[in-house]
Amino acid sequence: SAEFRIALHPHRLGRGWGRTLTRLTLARGFSGAAYEKIVLIVRKNNPRAQRLYESLRFLPCGECTELVNGEQVPFLQMEIDKKTFEGEMKP
Repeated sequence: SAEFRIALHPHRLGRGWGRTLTRLTLARGFSGAAYEKIVLIVRKNNPRAQRLYESLRFLPCGECTELVNGEQVPFLQMEIDKKTFEGEMKP
């Protein structure tokens, strides 16, 4: 498995950059014999990002907290497997 994170400047939101970066990252991760499953974490207070990942067929798989700028921040863990991603990419 692998984990990745995407952070966009607020002025770049709503232009499809997150979707494009996520799809490119997944395509790279699932190419060849790379990975069978990819996991990401998304802040629990970021429903916009959660909806993006759900629309790409990520599923919730747990929760965690991480130290960010000296504060514990709650995250939702989400995952997608290679078969699901390949099905999502078909026309």
